[in-house]
Amino acid sequence: MEARPALAELHRNGGDERFALFVLANYRWRRVVVLGPLKERDVLIEQINELLGNQSAWFRDVQQSGGNSWKAAEEELRRAKARLLSMRPYDLSAFESAHTDSMSAGARWESDHLYTCLWVLDWHLKQVPGVRRVRRRLLTDLLRSFAFLDGSSTPGLVVIQRLRRNPRVHKENRISRNLTLAFLVRMYHDTHSAAGEGCGVLCDAWSEVLSFKPPTKAQRLTEKALSLEQRGRHAQAARSYEVALKEAEMVFGRDHFYLAWILARYWLALRHAGQHAKAGKIKPRADRMWAKYGVGHLSE
Repeated sequence: MEARPALAELHRNGGDERFALFVLANYRWRRVVVLGPLKERDVLIEQINELLGNQSAWFRDVQQSGGNSWKAAEEELRRAKARLLSMRPYDLSAFESAHTDSMSAGARWESDHLYTCLWVLDWHLKQVPGVRRVRRRLLTDLLRSFAFLDGSSTPGLVVIQRLRRNPRVHKENRISRNLTLAFLVRMYHDTHSAAGEGCGVLCDAWSEVLSFKPPTKAQRLTEKALSLEQRGRHAQAARSYEVALKEAEMVFGRDHFYLAWILARYWLALRHAGQHAKAGKIKPRADRMWAKYGVGHLSE
């Protein structure tokens, strides 16, 4: 079943059919890429540990004769070990590359992407008044056309059931859900712009957000924090977000949509670092800002 009729219907009713197509393609054709067998990685880590922990007379002589150059080599080995321990497989689509804990594209991995695709499409259709009455039917047609519902004799019922039990709609997941939505909207905008295609209704609705340029110092700090998060160094990431927040407040004051994004990431980093008391103090403001700015109102 082709997607053209459903996409055309979405377009006629005022929706952004290109965004729907982008989301479907992004979650339908993905793969997990692992650098190599984990056993090989573990052997390499063990070899590094053995080298760094060698206490033989032969090795002490090597250390002493090497002087500062050996100290630099030891530090490089420790950094290599830390990188090996933090490396995870990549979850790749035609548009993005993200880390994943999955070692293969199994059933749970596929189901997770289906749930994400479903709630993003459902969110967009909820923004289009002309499709409210046929939203579930249109969702079913779109997912079926991309083989998301193969093997089901009652695809419409499957969509209803998955909407009801979708773990992403839980209240406690609202901030992380909205971060994903914001990321997808910007990625969609960057992708069609790079292809020389003009903006549609979705980008027009978020033109202020998409054209915004953050302060240089705050941006560098948030990029550093994201890198620290990817390596599991959440406490350090939280400190970077805290400084970035102060830098952004110096430029924009305390009431600006850019602060909402930093606050959300700051809260998540604190929570992952186990700093629950501090995270609890940040969360009310993060929630208020998400409810007012950015994509805070996109999902309930």
